[in-house]
Amino acid sequence: MKEQYSDIEKVFAQFRKGQRLIFQESLQLVKQRQPLPFSNPYYWAGFIASGR
Repeated sequence: MKEQYSDIEKVFAQFRKGQRLIFQESLQLVKQRQPLPFSNPYYWAGFIASGR
């Protein structure tokens, strides 16, 4: 896991400061979300098969 983190830091180092802040905030939001946000059947009810 440490190697992946250093790879991310290398990519972030290439961005301008404003871009870096935006991407870091986005990364924090991704880390805080639920593991499977759309696992509830509510989100999949429109994809049912009907007929013969």
